[in-house]
Amino acid sequence: FLLCLNHVLLFQPGAIRLTSVANHSPAFLQYLDKIKLEINDTIEVKDIQEFDRSMTVKINQRKQTLMLSNEVTKNLLVSK
Repeated sequence: FLLCLNHVLLFQPGAIRLTSVANHSPAFLQYLDKIKLEINDTIEVKDIQEFDRSMTVKINQRKQTLMLSNEVTKNLLVSK
């Protein structure tokens, strides 16, 4: 089943797979292209900010982490 990334705490720890997106607007898709996030990429959540639910993630085991806002994570559909 698919779940929005901002509900990732329901999953066991570990990498999850980006399966789809809920927002198909050109602006959102351009943003995903800019940060080099694509369908079937693996995402590992490193930290969730309690204040605004933004997430620090690693994509495809890259060395650098990336901060994703709650607005972004609620539009990323993931599966284990």
